[in-house]
Amino acid sequence: MKGLIYRIGSAGKMALTGLIGVIILSACNKSFPNGSIGEEGDVISVEFRLGSPDATRMVGVTDAEESNVERWVLYVFTRGGSLIGEPTVVESSGGISAGEQSVVRTLAKGQYRISAVCNYPTSGDDVFDPSDITSYSDFSGKKYALVSNKRNSLFMLGGTGMTIGDSGTRYISVERIVAKAEVTKVTVNMSEDIWKAKAFILKRMYLTNVCTLYAGSVYGSDWFWARNLWYNTMGYHTSGSGYYNGSEAVSGTSEAMDALTGDDSINAVITADGGTYETAHTFYFCPNIVTEEQDQPGALWSWENGGSCYHRTRLVLECSLDGTTYYYVVSLPPSERNNSYIMSDVTISRPGSTDPEVETPGAVTVTWETATDDWYGPYTVTENS
Repeated sequence: MKGLIYRIGSAGKMALTGLIGVIILSACNKSFPNGSIGEEGDVISVEFRLGSPDATRMVGVTDAEESNVERWVLYVFTRGGSLIGEPTVVESSGGISAGEQSVVRTLAKGQYRISAVCNYPTSGDDVFDPSDITSYSDFSGKKYALVSNKRNSLFMLGGTGMTIGDSGTRYISVERIVAKAEVTKVTVNMSEDIWKAKAFILKRMYLTNVCTLYAGSVYGSDWFWARNLWYNTMGYHTSGSGYYNGSEAVSGTSEAMDALTGDDSINAVITADGGTYETAHTFYFCPNIVTEEQDQPGALWSWENGGSCYHRTRLVLECSLDGTTYYYVVSLPPSERNNSYIMSDVTISRPGSTDPEVETPGAVTVTWETATDDWYGPYTVTENS
């Protein structure tokens, strides 16, 4: 795995080397038969640590915002999945500092599953109560909501199996449950002279067909397509059916969701003859596994009446050209948690679509970049698309 790994430096300070978060413990590679725990009295004191970042990197948002940890909870399970003791919570409204992250547990030598959850919500409809997790199956089978995230407090979780012995160091990484779409520049360069002198306004930018639940690998594709909860289905919703649950529209929109998935007040005037807009925008969403081949743009959002839930998550630039609203639509690739999809330049060259669900070939060209630092980037593009 890669990402941000925090480990203790020579002076006891946290050194940033690359996984979002890390828990450090004293352990060794000694084997214990059949996943057993050591005999009574054969115990050691185990120290778990979680670091906090001290650097900035991202354009539009900072690495500190994306990797900030306000609270985390540690779980220790037997290899069979039974919880050992109570979950240990570390919390600080100002972020976890080096002096606050240490947790010491006394454990018998043996094999364990160690898990952690960071930045879980403590209020609202999606509150996460650490005491609700009483076994590893509870931890691995839980669904997590996109609205559990805030821009300065992204929900993270992780876990690993390990053997605890007399010495050494072991790490457990935690990863964000969301994926990220980032636009760093918009260029308007109309190909036809008739449009070059026309007024062009970038009104707003947002994601559509947003998957709002993350359930890991314990739920199959049937759950994903038919039982998920979606936001901004096939367009931007200011009221009414903002959510869709796979069989019917759900009334209402969410300010928390809007803050993660769009910016509706850009209103930037851009010269249509090579002008640029270089304010970066970053949006977050839960993974969407729909492929280009499965995608059915324009189809009804339902399994009923010939409709479909096979829609890719899309980035939409809603613009005004000579007073007419056009949509410039970019479909995102199948996405994974903790992956970023970076568009270093979105170039607009002619009038776009009149439907925010449908791409217009030739109207917009995207230059993709691979991810850097602690966000993964499996989507590698060598040519403009």
